[in-house]
Amino acid sequence: MPLKLRSSRCGLSAAVGVVIGALALSVAPAAIAAVPSQPQDISVIPASGSLLISWLAPASDGGSPITGYTMEIYDAASGGTLVDSCSPASLSNLTCTMTGLTNGTTYYLTGYATNADGTSTPTARTAEVVGGPASAPLRVAAARGPQSVLVEWEAPSHDGGLKVTSYVARAYTSLASSAPVAGSCVATGLTCDIGGLDDSTTYFIDVAAVTSLMEGTPSARIRVSAVASPTSPRSVKVVRGNGFAHVTWSAPLSFGGAREIRYEVRAYLAPTGGNPFVTCTPKVAKPRECDIGPLPNGTTYYIDVLASNPLLDGSPSAPRIAVIPAAPPEVPRSVSAVQVGPEVRVAWQVPLSDGGLPISFYRATAHSALTGGKVMGSCTTSGDRCSIEGLEDAPVYVDVIAETGAGFSRPSAPRVQVLLVDPPDAPQAVSVSPQGRKMRITWQPPNYDGRTPIASYTATVRDATGQTEVGACPVYAASVRNDAAAAGSQRRIGCTVTGLVIGTTYTVSVRATTVSGTFASSLPFQLVLEPRKPMSPRDVKLLPGDDSVTAVWMLPASDGGN
Repeated sequence: MPLKLRSSRCGLSAAVGVVIGALALSVAPAAIAAVPSQPQDISVIPASGSLLISWLAPASDGGSPITGYTMEIYDAASGGTLVDSCSPASLSNLTCTMTGLTNGTTYYLTGYATNADGTSTPTARTAEVVGGPASAPLRVAAARGPQSVLVEWEAPSHDGGLKVTSYVARAYTSLASSAPVAGSCVATGLTCDIGGLDDSTTYFIDVAAVTSLMEGTPSARIRVSAVASPTSPRSVKVVRGNGFAHVTWSAPLSFGGAREIRYEVRAYLAPTGGNPFVTCTPKVAKPRECDIGPLPNGTTYYIDVLASNPLLDGSPSAPRIAVIPAAPPEVPRSVSAVQVGPEVRVAWQVPLSDGGLPISFYRATAHSALTGGKVMGSCTTSGDRCSIEGLEDAPVYVDVIAETGAGFSRPSAPRVQVLLVDPPDAPQAVSVSPQGRKMRITWQPPNYDGRTPIASYTATVRDATGQTEVGACPVYAASVRNDAAAAGSQRRIGCTVTGLVIGTTYTVSVRATTVSGTFASSLPFQLVLEPRKPMSPRDVKLLPGDDSVTAVWMLPASDGGN
């Protein structure tokens, strides 16, 4: 019995243990399947044609280790078409890259995590734009201003797939990549001004384009030297004017590092030294030309041009250029024109003013009409008369112009009609009265003056051969007319030649000259200079009448001195 009892106790204890174990199992919680939460802190770095995506692990893995991640992009904010997806190569590096994308295109990104129990819900889609950095701006240039540098450039050759929204220009004190930024400016256009700089410091400038994604590649740095004096203006040219000089020039080769420059034109009374007589500053509309004055006509002035930047003056252009301001000459005066045979002889008086320069020449022109008409011929001279040859037998009208280095005068006006003239007849009844070592020669005017008044007479005494002149005396028309008015028109005209030798044979003649320049001479005759009986009367003619005979003759060639 006792043995049975122990056996019973042992069996009971085992049974009770089974029951208690079963109860314990029924109380423990049941195992539940769970997916992870969403990936966290997704960030994107855009590049040309690609997106580099990174993120952090979910806050919960759902009770089971994460087995993978997937990033997806769509062409719409909701729904749409899946464009691409990527997964990390290793769960220790939560990044992946999508390539082959179109620059400038907006894609919509979402991602999810996966474990053994399933996939998390996708993250909310975010818009991401694909694009790379813009290339460097082109043709960067810079110029100094007061405590500033003006920077200019052209747009980059490509914008990385996105529109350039702005530019940033920076100034450094060296080319070293570690050099600090000394100043900068931002612009939406193609120029900006970096201020707050030191005029005595050399700077190095670069420019970068900025898109909505990133700042692009900066340009190579260019050097902007400390401000210096500009060089001299070049190719200075001076043209005379009426009371002024017109001056033009080309810009200096260097502005001294400045972007702004001003000019001053100066006129001196000497080729070197001295103070300016007058100065001129160009107008904004024409920055490299100036009319300097007043400069009184007829005086020589010496011109130079000075360039200055905001800080320093440069050297003036050299050498100074000489100029004589002048006006065109005034009109020739008292023009007359007479035709003698096939030529027209034109004469005039000089203008009242030459405008400040010597007259280079005169030109007389023959026209077919008083106004307009055709040009029939011309002649040019530096004197006060010339002849136009080869004209037709028709009415001819003449004007005259003068020219200097400053230009032409107006033509004389009105045009004068050409007078038709002939040579005059020879003086008449030439006679000589010997008076010791001199002889008085007298004559009467010609019967025909050739249609123009006699201007003068000249009595000439030559040797016996008639070749060598030994004496002459002139008589002018004005005195002839005055004497004739006082003593009657039949008074003889005369003058006296002195310094002769008694007993010598001389040849005598008288010449009449008209205002048109034509002339005629009496026939020469010889006589011995000595007192004696008068010579015989000349050209005796008998003119019979009804009951009389009239004798007509010319005076003897000599009255013998009495």
